[in-house]
Amino acid sequence: MKKIAVVICLLIRDIEKKLDMRGIVSVEQEGPLFEALKDSEISVPAFIFEQDEKRYLQAYFPDGNSKYKKLLSDLSYQERHGFLAVQQRINNVRQMDLATEIFETPSMVMNNVYILNGRVYFDFRFHRNYVEKVSDTLSSFMENYESTRLWYMGPTRGVSETIEKVNEIMPLSVIRYRVPSDPLSDVNYSMIVRYGLIGEIENKKVVNGGFQTLIYSTRGLSIDESKGLSKISEEDQVYGTVLFNRFLLEIRKKANSLFIPRVAYFVRALGNKIEVTTFLPSSAAEEYVRMLFAMARDTETKGVSVTSYYQYDSSLWNTL
Repeated sequence: MKKIAVVICLLIRDIEKKLDMRGIVSVEQEGPLFEALKDSEISVPAFIFEQDEKRYLQAYFPDGNSKYKKLLSDLSYQERHGFLAVQQRINNVRQMDLATEIFETPSMVMNNVYILNGRVYFDFRFHRNYVEKVSDTLSSFMENYESTRLWYMGPTRGVSETIEKVNEIMPLSVIRYRVPSDPLSDVNYSMIVRYGLIGEIENKKVVNGGFQTLIYSTRGLSIDESKGLSKISEEDQVYGTVLFNRFLLEIRKKANSLFIPRVAYFVRALGNKIEVTTFLPSSAAEEYVRMLFAMARDTETKGVSVTSYYQYDSSLWNTL
């Protein structure tokens, strides 16, 4: 009798403590937006981008609340689907390089960028194997820039705790969608299918058209099993790779062009589809969903489908 291989796909809750360290740092910035928020206790989600070789930050305020419009009365803002958007050029560029340098650390995932009391905060997770590298980067910046502050660096109980903490600062939504797989261009796709693995896209720069991705497993993988697989932690079965998928690349491009921040997103294989679970600020969620639906109607990206969209709640971890 022929044996049938049963593959059990991992859930996000199954990789809770794979990245076991968390850090929060902040830097000082100058400009009208930061001045307006200096005495405010509001935590404002932000997206950092480059345009014409200059660096900018876009902040997001929930629409429909008069206190935000009053706060922004002296600033130029755009009214978008469900939120107000304000752009501010970054003047203290060197201090913002702190995020770039930390971000280059293997296993590093930036989960949140926000403004609080006129400062820009970076909230990130990483594996304990790289704590010395993160410490070296922080020590260099804190020595040269007194306004750079470290608020926390230490253990985290897992990804759910990080998401919970972010949700306390700003309401989050969860969007789950599927895109066709691209097995011919993605050398790692078959491995993900075979072992039911789950990946976390690191939100770093695209490399040769691919996404820098952490692969989480419950079994040891040989780094020779798939081209480009690197070891982050053999003990915790965490690996790094680059995934290629033209649909995900197009979604990233469109979301970036709309300056939509994403807190975290995970991928797993479901047959001939890739399922993506994205956590993002609720203030920008409607625009992200509209973007996905528009892509579903586009002949170039037909095959994208939204399967769920809801406000974040801690009880969701039973199914994520």
